[in-house]
Amino acid sequence: MATSYEPQPLPSDFVHQSPTVVGAMNKCRQAEAIIMRDLENNTASADLVLQKKLVNVRVLGHLLTVVPTSAAQAYIAQLADSCQDEQALVELGEFYDKYFIRVSSTSNFFLVISIGTYMLFPKLQACGS
Repeated sequence: MATSYEPQPLPSDFVHQSPTVVGAMNKCRQAEAIIMRDLENNTASADLVLQKKLVNVRVLGHLLTVVPTSAAQAYIAQLADSCQDEQALVELGEFYDKYFIRVSSTSNFFLVISIGTYMLFPKLQACGS
């Protein structure tokens, strides 16, 4: 049986010493706000597409808060910072959602799979654990 959960909003109190990381989070929050506004103003037929966009942007933003190393955080921030618009952020988040993050329902950890690298870090409560 699939677990249903509401994607958790990005943190409004995110702080970091790197302006690039903060800028990346701000981009994600701005895209999140635009998508949320669009969800409120759209018909039910557009909701599924917008909800997936919201998940993708939130995956990217939350990744900035939970990656286990500062190098990984800086890399993700640089990628997000290079996105020219909301759609590019959505696509970047979709990439991480599809290819890097796999949540094990029997484990208390995320498994982040990168080419040739495996990293574990604690699963967020928001993931239905």
